Amino acid sequence: MREAVVDRSDEDRPELAAEDGPKARDDVDAVLVAILVATINDGFTLLKISEFWKIFFEGTAIVAAVTIDALITQRLQELLRRRRRAELLAHERGEALR
Repeated sequence: MREAVVDRSDEDRPELAAEDGPKARDDVDAVLVAILVATINDGFTLLKISEFWKIFFEGTAIVAAVTIDALITQRLQELLRRRRRAELLAHERGEALR
């Protein structure tokens, strides 16, 4: 009987514990995407659509999802940079007035 190996190297490092949130979200996203793709494939089978079109639409959906994700990520990074820059300027102005 094989035992599962659990990595506990970062248990005593709280700065790494904060990273558990995004990982868990990615897992949930992956499951939801898998369910969505399976549902679409089942629907295509019920509609008797050829395998070519199934693959075409699945590929198109994946490319669209990756593109949308990249655009959203880029936009969020830009907004965070602006916010950090504004906070830094406000902090520097506050220091200069003292």
